[in-house]
Amino acid sequence: MTVKSELDRQRLSYIAFKYDSGSGTFQGYDGSTWKIIDKVRYNVGVFEGWNGTSWVALPTAADLNTEITARLNADSTLQANLDAEITARTDTDSTLQANIDAEITARTDADSTLQTNLNTEITARLDADSTLQANIDAEITARLDADSTLQTNVDAEITARTDADSTLQTNLNTEITARLDADSTLQTNIDVETTARADTDSTLQANIDAEITARLDADSTLQTNVDAEITARTDADSTLQTNLNTEITARLDADSTLQSNIDAEVTARTDADSTINAVGIASGNGVTASGTIGGDDLSVELGALTADWDATGGNSFYISVATPSSPAHATTKAYVDQLAITGGVVREAVLLTEQLDNTDGINAAEVVFFNAEPAANDTVVIKNASVTETYTFVSGAEANPFEVSIGGTPATTMTNLAQAINDDSVAWDAKYAANGLDSINANGVVVVYEQASASGDSASRIYGTWATQANCQVVQYNGTVQYTTEKAAVQLPSSDPAAGRFGFRRQQTALINGEIHLALEQDVLQSWNDDATAWLSLSGSGSLPDATSGSGGDIKGKVTFDSDLGLEVNSGVAKVKVDTTTIDFDGTGQLNVVDYVSATSVNAEITARATADSTLQANINTEITARLDADSTLQSQIDALGGGGGLEIVATTAAAINTTTLADQRHYLINMAAATADILVHLPAIATKQNIKVEVYNNSSNGYRCAVDTTGAELIIYDGTGYDSVLIGPLESWIEFASNDTNWVAEDAVGGTVFATVGVVFKTTSYLAAAWDDIGADTTSAAFTITLPVSPVAGQTVRIRDVAGNAATNNITVARNGKNIAGASADFTIDLNWLDITFVYYNSTVGWAPVK
Repeated sequence: MTVKSELDRQRLSYIAFKYDSGSGTFQGYDGSTWKIIDKVRYNVGVFEGWNGTSWVALPTAADLNTEITARLNADSTLQANLDAEITARTDTDSTLQANIDAEITARTDADSTLQTNLNTEITARLDADSTLQANIDAEITARLDADSTLQTNVDAEITARTDADSTLQTNLNTEITARLDADSTLQTNIDVETTARADTDSTLQANIDAEITARLDADSTLQTNVDAEITARTDADSTLQTNLNTEITARLDADSTLQSNIDAEVTARTDADSTINAVGIASGNGVTASGTIGGDDLSVELGALTADWDATGGNSFYISVATPSSPAHATTKAYVDQLAITGGVVREAVLLTEQLDNTDGINAAEVVFFNAEPAANDTVVIKNASVTETYTFVSGAEANPFEVSIGGTPATTMTNLAQAINDDSVAWDAKYAANGLDSINANGVVVVYEQASASGDSASRIYGTWATQANCQVVQYNGTVQYTTEKAAVQLPSSDPAAGRFGFRRQQTALINGEIHLALEQDVLQSWNDDATAWLSLSGSGSLPDATSGSGGDIKGKVTFDSDLGLEVNSGVAKVKVDTTTIDFDGTGQLNVVDYVSATSVNAEITARATADSTLQANINTEITARLDADSTLQSQIDALGGGGGLEIVATTAAAINTTTLADQRHYLINMAAATADILVHLPAIATKQNIKVEVYNNSSNGYRCAVDTTGAELIIYDGTGYDSVLIGPLESWIEFASNDTNWVAEDAVGGTVFATVGVVFKTTSYLAAAWDDIGADTTSAAFTITLPVSPVAGQTVRIRDVAGNAATNNITVARNGKNIAGASADFTIDLNWLDITFVYYNSTVGWAPVK
């Protein structure tokens, strides 16, 4: 069966045709319904017909227009013949009518004559019946003769009309034969044109192959030039490294000389100190002495130094203060910090900064922790006068409110308990503290605190039932002055204690401006400020800096004085205790030993260091100039070689470039050696005269590719077709892109399977798809499953086509592989013949979006 004969058969079967874009099928209307025509299809912009062995392209619009013109001309000729025949028949009918009219006239005249004769005959018969009878007989004979003549004329007319109809039918048959011959000629012309086009396509393919060969040769030459350039750059880098090593050696030598000078200066100062002690400065407290050394005047204002003084700084002496070594020091530290800065008052310690609320004041808290994992159905109950909340431990995931997942370790389960309280409680919040409160429990604790404060003691308490009750411990702060890490833990009560077990609380209205609280977990001080209506941090991260001295004794930060270590503050005056004798700071605020060493040696050292730095800077400047010259030379060589077509070369890796948007006027060299999957990059938004080249290498062994997609525009490839994205790979290959006013155009490419639309992977059995696959599925033998990629990236596609037209009988199942399809957690079934669907991955909610 030919395509033409199939179309002729379809024309007899249907009265109208259409292409249904929704189903991708060609359909005919038989007068009642639209039916799919399985011998004609629409494939990639071309209508095709089935000739019994393969699909061949149907005539194009131009061919049809030519055929229509020929047929219209033939119709015009037929119409002229028909008009001539009609005119001839009309003329013949007119002649016949004239003959009939003449016959009628003749008969009318004859009748009139007959009537006259009858009248005469009647009169004559009255006279003589015999004569009358003779005349009547004669008249009858005459009339019979006239009727015979009339019948003969009518028979002749019928014969003439029949002959004319026969001629008309002959003419029609001749016209039909002519039209059929014209159709045959048209088909012959179409076949000739098809052969000519196939020959032209063959020539075009030969030209393309030649161009590819030429480009591969050009790439080989370019690669040779690039390798030579890399060698040159490597040599330049080696020279640069040698220069750097030389410079480093010079700097190390200069530093060694500087250190020798510093060591000599330290020795000189130490010798001078020894000399000072030898000239009679008496040991004891508060000794003031003077004398001369080598002709220089010396004045000393302190007696012998004790262990509380640090003289390692040369001729300057500082009081040595040890780090506070007991918890009691924290209170002293807090007191002095705030006294020196704001005059505030230290109050009770709290467990967490979260207990200090700008709206509520201070919220009550209790501690709970685990020595071992709970068993399923163990409980922790939090209760006050109006609310009771029971938290139940469960194996596996939490399915309901107030359930706590057993996490595998006490720390993980405590974290889950704190999260459940924060998610479900209406009266309490919680925090898992892994550090800061680890002196209570090494694996951390859960601090449960009220969401709002109130006056009086808290009624909140914690209890519960455990399979092993001793595995859960609580620290109850009811009746204690403050929260502390030294409070002993007790076993979780198995029944309601009835009375509150949380620690103290305080409403915001009862806070005193400037009162200070130490938060034990964060080890920070918080001070209440009435003006700001907020808690302010005095220590820890974000707190005031350490104090620095200033003119007139201005304090510009926090300072720490510990009376146990010889430092006191009284009425705002700082004092230092030396050998149990209190010495006030003098009016200048300094304790000095006058430096007997002249400034000459110091100035000499400064000069030497400045000279060394100047030399170092000169060397650095020389090296920078050399590197800039080397880079300029390298760029000139690259431009001479035509590397990147004048584009700036950007060397990168698959991991570094993945999912990024490319920049204009760049030649990206992407090393795919460490790639673990295909990667995706984006062309930027359309602008005039952009140019970007993307090249992949080191992917011949792993086969991974680079997808390039566009932003709000089509990507036009060589054959003029528009696509959303292209693939570069799996071999070492490249594509150069340029933008016009509306689209990106792939201008030049070489190597590998470049476009996702070029190669179709044909499958007849189940198959795990890879990103960018174009799959031709043939279910002629049996239905099977195509599984989508397990870890897709937004923008990746998989195209599936029913290439054999059997999907309605043997379905193609598209398995979602853990991702949604069209927003649903269900597989997709292709059950329409010839269906062609592309699945685009969007996000975790939509998953794979099926599009035509």
